[in-house]
Amino acid sequence: MLFTLLLTYLLPSQPIDPYISITNQANTYIEYIKLDTQKDLSFWALNELYSSSCEVNKNVSRAIGQSASSFLQRIFSDFECTTKENEDSLKFERLEYYAIETGSFSTLINILSLTRPKGKLNSTYSKFLDRWQQSLSSDQIQLAEAVKDRNNISLTEINTESKLFILYSLLFSEFVNNYFTADEFTIIITYLNNTQQTDITDFDRSILNFNLVKAAYETNRYILISNKFNELIASELYPHSEKKVGVFSGLDFALSYIGNYSESLYLQRNILIPLSRYYDQKSRTDFVLLQQSANLYNLGKYEDAKQILEDLYNDPNSTIPKSQLYNNLSLCYKQLGQKNEYTQFLLRAIQQAENEKKPDDNFYKVKLGLYQNLFVYYNSIGDSTSAMPYIRKAQNLAELNNDQFELGSIHFYLGDYYLERFNDFDKALIQFNIAQTLFTSSQNYLNNKLLLSKKIELLIEIDSLQEAQKTIQEVKNIASESSDTPQYLEALIFEGNIAVKQNNLDKIQSFIDEIKVYSLEDLEFEVLVRYFNLQATLFYKKSLYREAYVYLKPTLNQIIERAKGSVESETGFWSVKKEYLDSFELMMSILKKLDYTAESIVFLDKLKTINDASLYNNPLLKASKLSEKELAEEKKLIARIQNLRTEYLSADENSKQALKTEIDKLSAQRQLLTNKVIKSSPESDLPIW
Repeated sequence: MLFTLLLTYLLPSQPIDPYISITNQANTYIEYIKLDTQKDLSFWALNELYSSSCEVNKNVSRAIGQSASSFLQRIFSDFECTTKENEDSLKFERLEYYAIETGSFSTLINILSLTRPKGKLNSTYSKFLDRWQQSLSSDQIQLAEAVKDRNNISLTEINTESKLFILYSLLFSEFVNNYFTADEFTIIITYLNNTQQTDITDFDRSILNFNLVKAAYETNRYILISNKFNELIASELYPHSEKKVGVFSGLDFALSYIGNYSESLYLQRNILIPLSRYYDQKSRTDFVLLQQSANLYNLGKYEDAKQILEDLYNDPNSTIPKSQLYNNLSLCYKQLGQKNEYTQFLLRAIQQAENEKKPDDNFYKVKLGLYQNLFVYYNSIGDSTSAMPYIRKAQNLAELNNDQFELGSIHFYLGDYYLERFNDFDKALIQFNIAQTLFTSSQNYLNNKLLLSKKIELLIEIDSLQEAQKTIQEVKNIASESSDTPQYLEALIFEGNIAVKQNNLDKIQSFIDEIKVYSLEDLEFEVLVRYFNLQATLFYKKSLYREAYVYLKPTLNQIIERAKGSVESETGFWSVKKEYLDSFELMMSILKKLDYTAESIVFLDKLKTINDASLYNNPLLKASKLSEKELAEEKKLIARIQNLRTEYLSADENSKQALKTEIDKLSAQRQLLTNKVIKSSPESDLPIW
């Protein structure tokens, strides 16, 4: 169980000046309207700017007043914003006036996609038809009615010259999932990717990119969103409105989710915080700052993360719950080795959480995370007496909220606790069985899958082979029903492990033969290691020691290199997987049989290189020597290298050389960053706790 942090390139380095940039945008839109260039899109953008805040739109009003367009002056004077409360209605009325006066079909669609009373939308639609119906095609009328009635729409139905703007209106509507199916989102993404290769205006390209981001966001394609980062940031034509703050908050989430922390930090500092402050969105600003501290924490910049959290803590108007700030501050203190501050703030967080009676789900999760963190902390220092009351409090809280998933997770933690802390197999199994029931009832497939694997490992270890086989069959049934080939293969590997215990070589061979029927490319690294251990064990038991050595050696080399690059950011040490230890023990047994004493020493020396790597991988040392961008780049390189190592283990011989070349290339890039740390000695001792 891990501690829980509670949250919720060639670009200019200075934050945008909202006043100047918004004024420039307003003048650009006015000029486009004057030249009759993308007039509908420009009016929409101007209206978005003007409507974002009644208190600070004087610069937009001034630009309109100084223009030569009496039409614009009339619209924005007749429907002048007076208070924040009435602006939504006035924004709608400006759009309605513009659409009826100009016959703009794309503006009509934009209006009909908005969240307005049905009677109001019907009235606008009737007024528009009274004046412009003869100029509309039957396809346009059909599309307008589908939008108004919130019906499914296919991309082929949007067949007008303002296709990108209409698509934008539908994608950013609250009814987007009424309009488009999951399959249609894929079609839209393909269309947008193809369209961006064509000759379109800068304004259309900007709208296209925002369309692509929204369609990708709806389908959780965060890498695609990240790939559009530079274009989204560089575009000056999408209005710097309140809506942009919301859209870029989604972009920020996607960037953080996939580990693009450097880009996320740029977005937060240079756009989100300046704009949210300009529009006086205090809660949004505070949340972005909280996210910023989380990014810095994930990069190992604990001191910088702490400073942001302390500023939020000292802000009397902060909208972030004090208990959440206490918790996150405590984790920063922990990473900085400030043990007393860590425990002090974590206990204050608990006290604050217990005093705050907030019913919302987010606050419940904060409180639950605090109890879990204290359980982990006391358990980590060997104080089981103090640890248990907090996991019980977490359990009671989850029961009170009827949260089957969290209850299952808590019993899963307790199973690990009894197993690792006391080697108490009976109590561990009791907790695993309770967790299994809860995960099944909450239909949490992934956690149930992890739990069953852990349970099978335990049953095999204590020689409860009949019960292990029963659980394996359960896993195979679930895997077959879910078409989960990797889980099915893992079950076969477990059956092979049982056969090893029984010393049944024919059974081991039969399971290996069945596994070979399938592709191994989707197996996780640790599962692949288990498979190679199984095959090497069979060679060993058949006294084929040389074959076992040749077979296992590449796997062991990959384990060593992977471990050197996978030092935990929280501890600065590499985590020893059971599968890795099994591989080393098996190799030592093989080398002993072969009387390869020198080779045994070589492998033991390689183990030492992992510990050496843990020294320069210490997160505090790296954070003091590398920039945020370098830290973020190193994280990406590590992730890519680890994925390639997994591919390498399952690849055929023809593919391995190309994979090794790519691994070596990326490793060399990472070494350049590592050298900066190795060549720099820390100015003071790093904390060991």
